[in-house]
Amino acid sequence: MKSFLIRFINKKASKLTHHLGFTLGELTIALVVVTLVVMVTLPITLSKMKKVDYISYYMGYTAVKDLAVNVLPDILDMVLESDESENPCAFEPGGTCFGAPFFPTPITKAECEAEKSNLGIKECSSENDYWAGAVKACGGVSKMPTMAQLAEIANYVYNTSGIGAKEDVYNLTLDYDKAAELGFTVPQGSPFLVWSGEEYLSSDAYSRRFYSTYTHRYNYNRGASGLQAVCPASEDDVSGDYNEVLCDKIAEKYNLKDSDCSITPESVQSKVTSKNFSELTPNITYANGLMLYIGSDLEDIADLSDAESTDDRKGFVVYIDVNGSSGKGKLWQDVFPFYLLKSGKVLPAYDDDLIAGANNTENLSVNVLYDNYSGDNREIKLLLSDANFRSAACVTGYIKSAKYCDGKEQYNLCKKDYHDCRMVVKEPVKLF
Repeated sequence: MKSFLIRFINKKASKLTHHLGFTLGELTIALVVVTLVVMVTLPITLSKMKKVDYISYYMGYTAVKDLAVNVLPDILDMVLESDESENPCAFEPGGTCFGAPFFPTPITKAECEAEKSNLGIKECSSENDYWAGAVKACGGVSKMPTMAQLAEIANYVYNTSGIGAKEDVYNLTLDYDKAAELGFTVPQGSPFLVWSGEEYLSSDAYSRRFYSTYTHRYNYNRGASGLQAVCPASEDDVSGDYNEVLCDKIAEKYNLKDSDCSITPESVQSKVTSKNFSELTPNITYANGLMLYIGSDLEDIADLSDAESTDDRKGFVVYIDVNGSSGKGKLWQDVFPFYLLKSGKVLPAYDDDLIAGANNTENLSVNVLYDNYSGDNREIKLLLSDANFRSAACVTGYIKSAKYCDGKEQYNLCKKDYHDCRMVVKEPVKLF
């Protein structure tokens, strides 16, 4: 049987070579060459596909870096001017910044039901709900004063320090002048009451009563009209939605007329939850196809809340769709978050479960260099090669945040005064 197959193949090959003019040896050589070409080009093609992803992510990173240089300074100038011209604090007893006191306008039960999920209210019952009106005016339950913060006010107006959040304290003397200076309406000889953000029942909420000789916590009917309200404010609060300012300035800087700056950070964050950006209109669409979504205002970033520099804790969170309209619009697949910090730094965010973003060398590959001096000779040395961005940023001290670094320690060499440890993000090279 074997000899028959050999004779059959030789016969067919002889006919093929006769008609085509090729010998069997020549055909064999050609087959070997084709095989070698496939073996060589297939890995290169696969590598090229990976390189395309690397190039796209690198383009997204450099786009945000460009914003840090060309757009962010203008916004920070606006913030500085606003800080100098507008102090949101009416008073600051105990170090907490408060806005001016006011008598809240009530909202109806129907209005309460319609807005309670946004405001953080648990239950609605009163047809004229003054407490819910105060919550709405402050922007939510979380932005109402706690009982501890009302105790700070009490300690100030009673000239003492022993009043706690839930304590009833007697044998005091209310300083009416101080209370009036804070902006409270204080009938001489009569108490005044201030709402807290702590809901007691659907019909009641906690408040603090300020009498001439004592003060105590009291759960009061939410339909009562005589109570005042005050909203804690942040000293960093400034007027204006800076996410819209950022969007407008990007559109203006790069002449992007089709940008949609009406898309809010809240809308973007809803897509972060679903991890699907495919149906969301981007704030900015660049000429090269990159799509940018602004996911926050200029505010504290949770992942950097312990950063050593205060300017490294605050910034914008932006999301870049690196494949534009041709991709799937999936978070951590082709949509990636970046932190545009008040300090001017740009940090890629990361996902540990997927090894994506700042902790993935397929996205950004970074070398860490330093200068070594021997006499008058300077030699550039490699401290870390082909690292992910997160590791490089942490070992050099580019960012000092235990949350972001998560156990990645700064190198001792990079802790020295006047150290020259530096990151070099490797620019991808297209092979074809």
